[in-house]
Amino acid sequence: MAILDQPLIAAVCGVFLLIAGGLLVVREAATLAARLGISSLVIGVIVIGFGTSAPELATGVRTALADAPALAFGNAIGSSLANQLIVLPLAALLLPVEVLGSCLFNLLAVAGTVKAISGVGPAGLTRQYDVSMLMLATMVVTVPLYIRQKLDRPTAVLLLAIYGLWLAARLTG
Repeated sequence: MAILDQPLIAAVCGVFLLIAGGLLVVREAATLAARLGISSLVIGVIVIGFGTSAPELATGVRTALADAPALAFGNAIGSSLANQLIVLPLAALLLPVEVLGSCLFNLLAVAGTVKAISGVGPAGLTRQYDVSMLMLATMVVTVPLYIRQKLDRPTAVLLLAIYGLWLAARLTG
């Protein structure tokens, strides 16, 4: 058997294209923000936020058509956890993330929405600690942002640890 078979080559090419596409999106979004004279935060929320959510939208529609709503719900919760507990902390490990105070309201709104829908999902999908972890992550992100207006490296490490604990709890039981 060859060391490099077709699925491995496809996976490596996919990762390469994902990284290249991500770099292109960030560069062009920054250029768009500069040309329009609006903040990078607004472009990030509108353009990049929607662009990275488009695959989730496609997944949600496809799972709804396949009569598998639990997958769509799990995708939405999983994406929120990944963004708050992996993506944002890894960015903050490289360079502390400075954020405008107005973003705090959005983070608190996410926590409230998650709590509100926690009893609405498909039966057996969300355990209480899934919702609790998402709320904890939101609060861990919000406090440093409120106090220092940035997400620093120690908080990033804490968020990654929270994700590790949540993942271990999900995988073991």
